[in-house]
Order: sequence, then structure tokens, then C-alpha cells
Amino acid sequence: MGNPPVSLAKRLIEALEPDQSTHPFASWAGYAMEIQGPTVTFSPYQREMALSSGSLVDEHRALLLPTTATGRVPIYRWPSGLRRFVGQDIALMP
Repeated sequence: MGNPPVSLAKRLIEALEPDQSTHPFASWAGYAMEIQGPTVTFSPYQREMALSSGSLVDEHRALLLPTTATGRVPIYRWPSGLRRFVGQDIALMP
């Protein structure tokens, strides 16, 4: 486990077609130092996720790879209007 591959994270961000506004994102709270703010439980595996937010593109619309306060790349991202949601799970389940 750990950070998702950078290439995958960037493709998922591109799929959101983000603007320059602030976008919420989530990282698995199971990483020891990850919880530094609000959390939410995500289905289908009921994982506690630490929430944070930031920009996904710069003023030239170049992609930015957000990281949490502990340096992890979030595994879920979505626009503030919740029109779309992209991400990947931390592990494959049987």
C-alpha cells in the first residue's frame, strides 16, 4: 500500500476536467498520521477517509498532483458540485 501511481492519479484528475477552484479529496485514514481534520466513511468497504482540499490545476490549467499534510497522494477526488467522483481503492478485495 501507499501512494497511487502518479500516472494513474493524473489520469483520474484529468477525467474530472477540473477548474481552478478548490476541490475536495480524501486519503485513507488508516495511515497512522493521516487524520488531521474531518473524516467520512466511504462505501463499499466502509473505509474511514481523511478529508482535505486543494487545487487540481494551476492558472495555466496544468495538472497539479495534490498531497496531504503527510505527503500522501489522495486516492479519491471530486469537484465541489459532486458531479463526478474518481479514485481507486487501497487494496483489492475478494
